[in-house]
Amino acid sequence: MSFDLLTAFLMLVILPVAWMTFRTIGRFAKRHVRQFLEGALWHVGRGLSRDVGALMSLRQYARLQLGENWGRYLQVPGQTETLSLEIDTIYVPLELESSLLTSERWSTENVLQAGSRLVVIGDPGSGKSTMMKRLHRGVCHMGLARRGNKSPLSVAIELKNCKVPPNPSSDWLLSQVRSVVAGTHGFDMHTLFDVYANSEGVVVLLDGLDEVASTNYTAVRDGIRGLSDELVRMGANNQVVLTMRSGFFHQVRSDFDETFPTTLRVKPLSPAEVYTFLGRWPFDRDAERRANHIYKELTETPALRDLCANPLILAMYVARTGRP
Repeated sequence: MSFDLLTAFLMLVILPVAWMTFRTIGRFAKRHVRQFLEGALWHVGRGLSRDVGALMSLRQYARLQLGENWGRYLQVPGQTETLSLEIDTIYVPLELESSLLTSERWSTENVLQAGSRLVVIGDPGSGKSTMMKRLHRGVCHMGLARRGNKSPLSVAIELKNCKVPPNPSSDWLLSQVRSVVAGTHGFDMHTLFDVYANSEGVVVLLDGLDEVASTNYTAVRDGIRGLSDELVRMGANNQVVLTMRSGFFHQVRSDFDETFPTTLRVKPLSPAEVYTFLGRWPFDRDAERRANHIYKELTETPALRDLCANPLILAMYVARTGRP
């Protein structure tokens, strides 16, 4: 009888407590042991080579950036709520056309090869901001998976969120870009920006100049110019990509003709790209049948098809008619 009571006590009290204890320890270890090991490796690598230490910092920076919700999700206004879709799953590469008469074709997969100073323009909802998130994640994935190949450091900035200081100097935006990296939790992040700006390069993604308050435009414009000039001075591998709406670009293009010589425009979705997008939409059931049904609707209604060549309008239409 005493044995049965002891067994019952162990089963009902001791074992659950032990299980919860081990589970808590496991979560703690998962969260902190990797950071501890990376810190130890960083100190060892730092002693051997500054490049090795910087690589360890880059990997930690990239991992944290990839976990940020800002760059991870596409927010789509639905009928009753906003849908959050994984960009790495739903994203369809967009085609870009140059203002120059060239035979080269660009897409959001190879746009960084088009030049070191790029302006990307497009209509509202054409996918500029989503492209910037995808570019940022792509460069961060490169840094995280780096195995001997050189990888740059990516910094993404929404210009509407920049705080313009009183009496701003020409390098105020550079200071804010640098502070984004320095403010990331990790080892020696305060030097990471300068190390990469002087070596493998930094990719600075500046999104939405048209969304900056008109009272701040002059300061932001001068800050972008100062940032570009300083990055040129620091190293040949540095790149800056700036986005804005097409209409706004035509108003301010003379402000950036010298600093940003290359302009690319986001093209509307082709029928093939629309079909690919529908194939990636996370329907909750009968995904292929529902994707084909929506595509048929678009094909048979030219006015609707033309509207849905805009990625945002297409996403909103699918969200209303084919909720995941």
